[in-house]
Amino acid sequence: MQHLSLSQRVKLTFFAGFTLFALVSLAVIFAVTKNLEDYIFERQLSTLVEQYQSAYTQGKPLKLNDNFSLYQQGDALPKAYLKTLENWPEMPAGIGEIDHPDDRDYHYAVSFFANKAWLFIYDVNQLELSEEIEQLFLHFIWFGFASLVIAYFLFFQLVLKRSLAPMYQLIEQVKQHAQHPEQTYQNHYAYHDNERGLLNQTIADYAVRTAQFIKREQAFSQFASHELRTPVTIIKGATELLKLSEKNAPHLAKPIARIECATKQMEDMISVLLNLARERKNTLTEHAYYQETLIEVVELMQEPLQKAHKKLVVAGQLSAELMG
Repeated sequence: MQHLSLSQRVKLTFFAGFTLFALVSLAVIFAVTKNLEDYIFERQLSTLVEQYQSAYTQGKPLKLNDNFSLYQQGDALPKAYLKTLENWPEMPAGIGEIDHPDDRDYHYAVSFFANKAWLFIYDVNQLELSEEIEQLFLHFIWFGFASLVIAYFLFFQLVLKRSLAPMYQLIEQVKQHAQHPEQTYQNHYAYHDNERGLLNQTIADYAVRTAQFIKREQAFSQFASHELRTPVTIIKGATELLKLSEKNAPHLAKPIARIECATKQMEDMISVLLNLARERKNTLTEHAYYQETLIEVVELMQEPLQKAHKKLVVAGQLSAELMG
């Protein structure tokens, strides 16, 4: 996420969080629905067993409807139940669910009274949701989930855009001030106690400090330009006077040439430093061929390198038409 912007990170975080929350909520709702359905069936079965036991002790057994089947100890169970309930007379009393193939569900209850073991089987397939209805229900859930995610994303996009609008306005204001530094930075944001107000105040203070620094830099550049160039001009004038006496003193030719070379280097260095120190959009420049510039640099470096017992070698050659 290092390459993502702030708005993209916020979108990704909220979208991922909402999606995860929605998926977990749907899973919980579906699981609670299934468990609640089983709980209702088990309560109905438990109530039926209690009613039947009470009526049996009174000699008036209840008549079971088509959804319930009753087996006494010793009765042969259908093959569909044998796999799960083959030892039902020895099973402890209680309520459970039969794992039946073909997605059919049965709930059973084992009860002991009148010196017998009684097995009640509750066929809930006609009462509970069918497989087709469950699939349709799941399809509606996923369709609703997708619609909710899209609606949430569009709504969040609108809210995020409106929430970040002040930040973009602040960025635009900073850009305008950067393009026109002579203008005073506008600091009229009313809410200084929130994030944008604090950031706006901080940038305004920094803009004031930057403006003061630029003024000091301009004053220094003007002063330094005069004070640095004046000695170089004097040295150049003195060198011209010394060159007039070269014919009478040939041994001064080499020192004078070195003074001229050093003065030229100093003058170029002062010009470069002053240009770097100034914040100018239209600095005085001129086009030059890279090959010629490289040759000049190599010639200027040869003498200092010879004194250091080193040699500068240029590997390869630049195009003669390459200019910058």
